Amino acid sequence: MYSSVADEVRLCMAQVQDRQLIDAAAIAHQHAAILRAVASGDGDAAARLLIDHLTAAEERLVEALNVR
Repeated sequence: MYSSVADEVRLCMAQVQDRQLIDAAAIAHQHAAILRAVASGDGDAAARLLIDHLTAAEERLVEALNVR
């Protein structure tokens, strides 16, 4: 199951990056926040930030593909 989910995440990431839907600086900022939460041992915050990060990418991609 993990492999399937990871493949879907990679596919989404490739499409988002190819379409330049999120600025690279914004992505780096979001990744840094997730890493800070992990480093501080705050798993709940890390999970929330990761979910927010992935959801934003998904929403932008869906909007770009006009699929609803």
